[in-house]
This record gives sequence, C-alpha cells and structure tokens, in this order.
Amino acid sequence: NSTKFWYIPLGANEKLSPKESKEVQGKIKLGFIGRLYFDKVKGEDKLLDLANKLDPNKFEFVILSPNSESLVKNLKQRFKVYTAKDGGFEEMFNSIDVTLVLSKYEGTPLPLIESLQIGIYVLSTKVGEAPSLLDNENLLSSVDQFYERLNYIYDNRKCLQQFKNKGPKLTKDRTWKSFVEKSIKIWE
Repeated sequence: NSTKFWYIPLGANEKLSPKESKEVQGKIKLGFIGRLYFDKVKGEDKLLDLANKLDPNKFEFVILSPNSESLVKNLKQRFKVYTAKDGGFEEMFNSIDVTLVLSKYEGTPLPLIESLQIGIYVLSTKVGEAPSLLDNENLLSSVDQFYERLNYIYDNRKCLQQFKNKGPKLTKDRTWKSFVEKSIKIWE
C-alpha cells in the first residue's frame, strides 16, 4: 500500500526551437522573461536603469512577463518593444538575441535554461544556476557591466552566432525527462 506522489518539475518549454543559424542584422533584441513581483526581485528596476543608458538605435526589447504593463510602458518611451501580443509567446521568445537575467535572487531561473537550450545568448547576474552554466564574461553584477557587455556584443555580433552552438551543449542534461528521472530518484 505505498502511495506515489507525482508533480511536474521545472523543465524547458518544448515549443521553443533552436535559433536559426543566421547572423543578427540591425538592432539586437534584448529579452526579459519572468513573472514580475511587487518587490522587483526579477530586476525590472535594473532593466529600466540599463535601458536609460542604452542606445535605442542599437537595441529593442522583447518583454515576456505577466504584470509587465508598467515596464513595457516605460520602455516604449524610447525603444521598440515586443510582447507576446505581437506574435505569441514562443515566436517572440525565439526572436530574442540576448536574454537578460537581472534577478536579485532566483531558484534556477527557467528562462536561463530555456534560452541556453535554444542557443540564445544570456547575460545574467550571479543567481541560481547561472554561475554553474555561464562563463564569467556572461555573469555580471552591475548595470554598468551589462551596458558595457551589450555594447561589446553589438560591435562583435559573431559572439551571438558562436553561442548558438555553445548554449545547447551547456544544458544538454536539463530536459523534462532528466528532471522527471531525478525527481523520481529523490522521492524514492
């Protein structure tokens, strides 16, 4: 009479597909994904500080976050901003060139894993799994560091292309199947 408990673990969104292997032209799309909270734990305050420094002729934003109306409104004052309403979550996620993880604290975070799995370049604070997956050049602690790195990427776009192959290799063991198998072992 043993009882088994099952739950859905965090895993990658299988509707997302690897980025096409083409060079990024024009403006670079910066992605910000994640549920926003009242205490700005996801770093939307840092995102706005960063946006105030960035050149709107070089960058635009893809914001895929519930409760982001205020954030989108602020960004639209200077930048072209895309949301899920512009083409659906998966299409807009796949259009991102660089995912920004500006969180103050996190568990994993899942947008980091999903971005890496499909080859989207990631810049992150040192939260959750980021330090175990990203090189030091992609782990940043200040708005100024994000600003400098983004301008470097704009001028050296080949790093985006190179990351399309590297990112998925960093997370090859981060699948729904592996999460389920690990979870079953833990619960057993």
